[in-house]
Amino acid sequence: MPINRHINRRIQLTIYKLKRLYGGPIWLYRVGQPQTDLDTGIKTWPGRSRIRVQRAVILPVKLSREQTQTISIISANKAFVYGGFYDLGARQFLIDPRDLPPGYQIKMDDFIVYDGKQYEIKNIVNTEFNSLWEILGSELEGVSPHSVLLDADNALSLTQSNDREVN
Repeated sequence: MPINRHINRRIQLTIYKLKRLYGGPIWLYRVGQPQTDLDTGIKTWPGRSRIRVQRAVILPVKLSREQTQTISIISANKAFVYGGFYDLGARQFLIDPRDLPPGYQIKMDDFIVYDGKQYEIKNIVNTEFNSLWEILGSELEGVSPHSVLLDADNALSLTQSNDREVN
């Protein structure tokens, strides 16, 4: 079967058009693995990073109602079933690899912050020719993305105090 040598350029042009129509800024967070120095007790987070993607294709939220039931309740009494319903908001993000640092690989432990909401990554697809990252993220309800701190340069030590009074 003949190979279409222009397919990669066509994909890039399509992504460019989508970014112009549906593009928006997102933050891509990498959590990293915490390590504690046993001598000093200081916790460090190597691999922790935050990348701003200027224009990612952001598709509308798809809401679906999910149901949760525990197996112990179902086994105990077949006629009396407990459970709960909740609405799950999922959003598709399309990221151009050219907007990321060279060689950057998106992982399942990463998360996305868009429009003040945090999205947990549920599915990642890296398309053919490494031309597009397709990410399905589900919104985490009640999680403030501002609670994620990458730097603690302004934290007070135990011996310091604040001299200002607030009226």
